[in-house]
Amino acid sequence: MHTKLIDLVDGKLVIASELLVIYPFSEYWKKDKSKDKDYATKQIKYIWFMENFNSPYFLLPEEFKRKSILENIIRDKDFKIDKELKEGQEKYKELHSTTSLKMLTASLSAINKMETYFNDVDYATQDIDKVAKAIERMPKLMSSINEAIDICKKEQSTGVKTRGDVKTGAYEE
Repeated sequence: MHTKLIDLVDGKLVIASELLVIYPFSEYWKKDKSKDKDYATKQIKYIWFMENFNSPYFLLPEEFKRKSILENIIRDKDFKIDKELKEGQEKYKELHSTTSLKMLTASLSAINKMETYFNDVDYATQDIDKVAKAIERMPKLMSSINEAIDICKKEQSTGVKTRGDVKTGAYEE
């Protein structure tokens, strides 16, 4: 089982001590000179809500997700999404993601592009049969996405990571 580096328990962010020795998270902590580490905690909280599969924002389109988290969770007009914060997001994804989760994320990105296509399609210039075929395929596609979500939920709840179809051992983390 792998350690949850960041978790949300009873509405509070729980940060594993292991996370604070990993760059760039260690830098957030070091740079925040305040006693309560409020800004560093906000940075880590932002990353968790953006990147963690268990975040209620996870399935949302990227730009909407970012805006919603800033407005509803962070609520700090001085909060900056800088290079270091983006590095933290990438590092967290690297540490948190499984093969299934990476595939689900890519699939969700494709679904969001399809949603944009359906919302913006100009029926006067588009082949209506092409659009109709895409709509007919949607239920099967959504069923596949829901199945992928279930697989990721099982992986996240058991804490078992896989590489390909091979489960990693306890000491491989």
